[in-house]
Amino acid sequence: MVLLVCVFATVASPAAENGAAEAFLASLNALRAQRESAPLQLSSSLVIATQSLLDNLLDTGRLEDPDRSGEETAALLADSGYEAKAFVEAMAQSAGDPHLILERWGRDSPETLETLLASQFRDLGIGIAEVDKTPLYYLIAGLTFDDYYSPIVADLEDLSTVRAELLDRVNAERRKARVPLLRLQHQLSRTAQGYAEDMLARGFYDHKSPEGTTVMDRAQAEGYRGRTAGENLADGAESVDEVMRGWMESKAHRENILSPIFREAGFGVAIGETADGYRILWVQCFGKPRR
Repeated sequence: MVLLVCVFATVASPAAENGAAEAFLASLNALRAQRESAPLQLSSSLVIATQSLLDNLLDTGRLEDPDRSGEETAALLADSGYEAKAFVEAMAQSAGDPHLILERWGRDSPETLETLLASQFRDLGIGIAEVDKTPLYYLIAGLTFDDYYSPIVADLEDLSTVRAELLDRVNAERRKARVPLLRLQHQLSRTAQGYAEDMLARGFYDHKSPEGTTVMDRAQAEGYRGRTAGENLADGAESVDEVMRGWMESKAHRENILSPIFREAGFGVAIGETADGYRILWVQCFGKPRR
């Protein structure tokens, strides 16, 4: 999520530029505490990135450019060392103390304050410049990719739990369709997990591996002696609910999940940071034993 909020507030009070970052942080965190939201922290990389971005905008005369995009800002933040999954911006030019600016936002522009209080954000960056002899404050509240994915990784680390949840969800759909329920098959789970990890490590995404192996080839290599096999893949879903919703909304994936041919299933999920960012890869393997 990228949101740009440009609001210039005027507060008649002595300037207090020294310690402005700490004052903004303390005031914002006091308001966040009232909502039981996690406090923000001053991120050194975001502070540097925010100041660099403010200096760049002033140098290029683009501070109030209506065509300036959030994607452009994200790229500039990344160049300065802060990889933002989500961020919001706010600006105020004022001779007032930071906490008075926040009070004015609360009265006159509550939507601006709301963006800075969103519970998802963890970091705060402050850039300060003097324009026409009046301090200009540029705030960015951000969330890094690492902080965003950390709880997701924690939820998906226990593969036994993830597999049990996937099996329950698949069988709930099969029960509604009045087809036989599936049982968890460990060789199929090893097949699914191995393929998810292989796609993550080598950066590909396809039902055929770069060597041309199919799901049946991979299952047989794990010792599975089934008569037939099927496979569902997903890239990017962040939870069991999300991946199952996507599969059930896809005709081909839904057919695999509800196929009366299959009697067994295995599941795999691999998550990690790659050169192109975080990836979450899901694999379902379905099979029918020979007996």
